[in-house]
Amino acid sequence: MKKLLILLFIVGCSTPTITPTVIGYENDNGKNFDIISGNLSSTDVVKAYFDAYNAKDLQAVYNLEHSDVVLYAPNGMMIEGPKQHLELGEQFLEANPIANWEIVWSMSADVKYDDMPKENWVTSGLLVTYGKDEESTSSVSRVVDLMIVDGKVKKGYVYQRELSDSEKHILSEIGDSESDIYSLSVDSTTYSEEKILYKKVDTLINGISLQFYRHSNDPDSAIYQIRFTEVNQNEGDYILKEGGVNGKTYEWTPPIFTNGNFISQGNFVPYVKIISPKSK
Repeated sequence: MKKLLILLFIVGCSTPTITPTVIGYENDNGKNFDIISGNLSSTDVVKAYFDAYNAKDLQAVYNLEHSDVVLYAPNGMMIEGPKQHLELGEQFLEANPIANWEIVWSMSADVKYDDMPKENWVTSGLLVTYGKDEESTSSVSRVVDLMIVDGKVKKGYVYQRELSDSEKHILSEIGDSESDIYSLSVDSTTYSEEKILYKKVDTLINGISLQFYRHSNDPDSAIYQIRFTEVNQNEGDYILKEGGVNGKTYEWTPPIFTNGNFISQGNFVPYVKIISPKSK
């Protein structure tokens, strides 16, 4: 009887096997491999990596890289080894002493292969600001994909997108006064009666061509989903309307053209706010 009770105790208290949730896949030569959530501590490695850059501590960056690290820059350059990366980093910081890397989001994931160990990758979205001084800054949006092995960077890919003229305009209109950065939040999608959708409209004000978005149920032209952010009065070109069947909608209100400038009449913009380097 004692043996039976012990056996029941062991069986009853055994820890169930937890199957990792598949969150995506990687296509390699026509074959898909599951991607599962990775170790969150890897995002701390990436944060330390860019914190070191912001502190201009390139030795710390060097120490967080494997001796055979390979990095692929957005311009197509392949950087081999931490020494070459250190030298290029010194040149970049000398030319851009106020450079700053702001992590907007970061996530860790593992790629499960059939015939080799899984790989841990941390994918992060960054806003990179650079220039000689505050008066000559430029900003780019980057997605950085870093392979983390034993707490260090083994391989990396950097993808870059220049900010559009409209985003730069928003930065100059809003970012300077509020120390915030706004990123365009207009996404094309398929039509659905269940979605709140907008169509793009062209217009002329005082002979100047402008584009705006209008709420629409037209299946042929209502192909944009937009997230709006509230700003101060006269800093946006949209206003909030009464809630519709599927939720809130926003309406463009034409700016007033006076003394050679447009003066906005609304308090919402089709942008979402992200963290500004100036807020630190």
